[in-house]
Amino acid sequence: MYRESDNIERSGLVAAVEQASDGIVITAASGRIQYVNPAFTAMTGYASEEAVGQYPRILNSGRQPAAFYEELWRTIRSGRVWHGDLINRRKDGTFYNEDMRITPVEDSHGEIVGYIAIKHDVTERRAAEEAQGFLAAIVASSDDAILAHTPAGVILTWNRGAEAIFGYSAGDAIGKHVSLVLAPERLPFLAHFTERILLGHAIPQYESVCLRQDGGRVRVSVTRSPIRNAAGEVVAVSLILRDISERREAEQSRALLAAIVESSNGAIVASKLDGTIVSWNRGAEALFGYSPEEIIGKNSAVLAAPDCRDEPRQCIMTIQNGGSVSPFDTVWQSKDGRRIDVSLAVSPIRNPAGVVVGASASVHDIGQRLQADRKIQEGEQRFREVFENAPVGMCVNGLDGRFLQANAAFCRMAGYSEKELFSRSLGGTDSP
Repeated sequence: MYRESDNIERSGLVAAVEQASDGIVITAASGRIQYVNPAFTAMTGYASEEAVGQYPRILNSGRQPAAFYEELWRTIRSGRVWHGDLINRRKDGTFYNEDMRITPVEDSHGEIVGYIAIKHDVTERRAAEEAQGFLAAIVASSDDAILAHTPAGVILTWNRGAEAIFGYSAGDAIGKHVSLVLAPERLPFLAHFTERILLGHAIPQYESVCLRQDGGRVRVSVTRSPIRNAAGEVVAVSLILRDISERREAEQSRALLAAIVESSNGAIVASKLDGTIVSWNRGAEALFGYSPEEIIGKNSAVLAAPDCRDEPRQCIMTIQNGGSVSPFDTVWQSKDGRRIDVSLAVSPIRNPAGVVVGASASVHDIGQRLQADRKIQEGEQRFREVFENAPVGMCVNGLDGRFLQANAAFCRMAGYSEKELFSRSLGGTDSP
C-alpha cells in the first residue's frame, strides 16, 4: 500500500544525496554508471549526462597497476566493502587523490544488483601529509640539532643531528628539561628567550655555548621560533642549533694567519691565477712603496723589473700546473722605479677542495746581503792582486805549517816553485 511518508522519505534521501559534499556514484552490477551527484561533477568535471552510461574507467589515471583493480573487484563482487586511496584523472586531464568506499547493493535474494561508491577528494590533505612527511624527513636527517620543547622547557622532539652534536639519544633527552644541553652561564637567558617566544616573537640567529653529554663544550649557532597550533596559539618552542666549533676555530686560525702575514717584516703578496694582486701586507708596502689601495687589483707583473717582467707569469703557470717553484734571486722594482734585489719564494693557494686558485709570494730584500757579498769579493780580489804582485815574499800557512799560498817573490827567495812548496812545511820538512 502506498504511503505518503515513504515518498517523503525517498525525497529526503534523494535530496541528501544530491546535496552531499562527497561524490556519489551508483553503478549496475556490471559497473556501468547509473547515477552521479553534483559533488561528483564538481570533483571530476564530468556532468551527469557525460558520466551516466559510462564505466568508472573514464577516471582511470594509469597510476595504479591492473592488480589493484583486480583486487578491488574481487572484494566487492564477494559482497564485501572496499575502502582505499587511489589517484584518478579529471575530465581536464589533471590528477587528484581520492579516498573511495564502495559498498555492494543486494536485492531481497542476496544477489548483488549494483554498487554505491562514495568519493572524497583528499588531494590537499595528501599534499599536506606529504609535505609534513617531507619536512619530518628533513628534520630527522638534518645534521643540525632540531628540537622542540614546551613553554616549561620540557624537550618534546630530538633528531639525529641533536644526537650527533650532544651525544644524548632521543630516549635520554625527550622528557628532560632543555637546560640539559645549556652551558651554566647561558641558563639565565633561557627564561627571557622563552618569554619572548611565547609572545610570538622569533629570536634572530645568535651564537651560544652548549654542553655535550661527556661534559665537553660546543659552540653553536641558535635559531628559536614559536610553534603554533591551529588556533594560532604558541604551544611550543623550536630550536635549531648548528655546531660551529670548527668554523670558529677555522676563523680564529685564519685571523691568526692574517695577523702573522700583516705583521710580518717580509713582503707577502697573494695573487689570482691571472696575476691579479688580491693581498698586500705592510712588509710589501714598506718594501715597494705601494699602498694596498694602489696595488690591489693590478697585475703582479708591474712589480718585476723590465728585464724580469715575465717571471711572475711563469711562476704562476708552474704552480697552476702542479709544479713547485724553488726560492730564487731576482730583481723587482719599487713604485718610484728603483730596482730591488729580492729573494722570491712562491707557494700555491688552494681552496677547501684542494684546487689551486692562486699563488702567494714571499719576497725578501737581499740588497744588503748582495752588497756585503760584493764587498767581500772586492776585498778578496784586492788581496789577491796585492799578494801576487808584491815585491816582497809573502806566503800563507796552515796551523800545521803547511804552505797554502805563496807569491812569486817568495818562490824566488825560497828557490822552490809554488807546487813544490805545497808539499813542504814552514819548518823545511817534507809533508808525509
